[in-house]
Amino acid sequence: MAGDIIFSILAFVIGIIGKLAIIWVPILLAYIALHMWHHFVNDRFIMGMKWALLEVEVPREVEKSPLAMELVLMNALYQHSY
Repeated sequence: MAGDIIFSILAFVIGIIGKLAIIWVPILLAYIALHMWHHFVNDRFIMGMKWALLEVEVPREVEKSPLAMELVLMNALYQHSY
């Protein structure tokens, strides 16, 4: 008896979800397509970049504190080109 009630409620909910699929399936597919397009555009942009490897050689006799090199690296990493 209790199993029949649970089964009928579950069948009713699945029926409602199925009938409303015409609304939520296109929204879900559009959301997935938007994310895939975003990843595609980002990958194309990254593949088009020319990469350069920079090497910083520090002399053995360093007379300045590590704070000076920290400032150099911080400025190199956080430069914005507008």
